[in-house]
Amino acid sequence: MSDFHDIVVGKVIAQLSDGKVTVQIHSEHGEPQQDCWVLQPYAGNKFGMFMIPEVSSEVLVAWIKGMTEPVVLGCLWYGGDRPPTELQAGDPKLLQTKGGHQIRLVDREGAKKIEIVGSGGGNRIVIDTSRNSITIETGGKLRLRGSEIEIEAQGPLKLTGFTVSVTGQGPVNVEGKPINLN
Repeated sequence: MSDFHDIVVGKVIAQLSDGKVTVQIHSEHGEPQQDCWVLQPYAGNKFGMFMIPEVSSEVLVAWIKGMTEPVVLGCLWYGGDRPPTELQAGDPKLLQTKGGHQIRLVDREGAKKIEIVGSGGGNRIVIDTSRNSITIETGGKLRLRGSEIEIEAQGPLKLTGFTVSVTGQGPVNVEGKPINLN
């Protein structure tokens, strides 16, 4: 005997503060509304992955034997909804929010990388495992802050800017063999 006694498609009409959603069920008996739990791939008391379907998302809903409320099993690209990217060979795994923020995992041979991209593309972190490099880009200010910051290069270290300022609250030490100043 199956533990599921019905699986249907519905549309999220509200997100609730306890992590549930209200779903309008598509049915030949009308369009009833039902509060539903949302299945997560990792969940426990005050930890786990927290991704709740957006309002107007199409979802797959199941009633499970022994539970009083149904469970959203996942979202669907259903009707006019389309994925955030076109499928191509070696295409990335992509998580994209409604606002356009992205996490991309690219496994193409010779181009393996992890990208975190802000909406609009102006801010980006790329971990390029094929080239063994990390790139951080922004259209605005980049700030590194910590109790200590250490930058160490195994080869040349180059600082370039329209203007360059070095300020210390205490002594500023410059060492080198030789030190060349213009």
